[in-house]
Amino acid sequence: MATPQSQRVVEIVGDGIAETGKMSVAPTKPESGVVTLLVFRLCDCPESMFVHRRPIFRQKRYPLWRRVQQTKMRAADYGDAGLIYVVDSEGEDPAKYLTELVRGRDAKRKDFPMAVGVAHPCIEAWLLADPQAIRKAFDLKKAPSIPSAREYLPNAPKTFPGKFYKRFLAECAQKQRADLSMQEKSALVLAINDIAVIENSCPSFASFAAEVKDHIGPIFKDKD
Repeated sequence: MATPQSQRVVEIVGDGIAETGKMSVAPTKPESGVVTLLVFRLCDCPESMFVHRRPIFRQKRYPLWRRVQQTKMRAADYGDAGLIYVVDSEGEDPAKYLTELVRGRDAKRKDFPMAVGVAHPCIEAWLLADPQAIRKAFDLKKAPSIPSAREYLPNAPKTFPGKFYKRFLAECAQKQRADLSMQEKSALVLAINDIAVIENSCPSFASFAAEVKDHIGPIFKDKD
């Protein structure tokens, strides 16, 4: 068990509670939230990893890159070991968002470990990557049938497709509602046997995974 002296705290920023898990006053173990759990697994589940979820900077008068910079400086000032920042593209060109994220990350404190990612078109696309994990997580008799192009589902609207993806994922889990809960989405991540299946199905996740392995993974080398 990690002691307070050996803990390495990573702040997790996402578009909502499903990505990060619940807000926390103090650092917690990475036990919920889609992005939180994926980062934990991409770093080989280090015992010393703890995560912090703080309120996101949402000042619309500032461009995204400036909000990213503010978040990074806050994490550094608090003494965190690193920062994860993920947004949904909602059907827009993910390169547009990635450019802003990288600009904010590199504006100051380039020595501070930070990984950025754009879920295209939303985080639910990543959760559709492994039908067998959906079957396992929701105790289904068989895996749902899901189109191979997870980031470009047929019938999904070209703009703001998030609601469509949320409902489709819930339907795949045989839930008659518009979205799954944070706990259900977390359980789905835990049911994925090999994270590489998401990398192979979702180019936006493959890009994010490379960021995490390059910038956050080294924090935990030789720490556990």
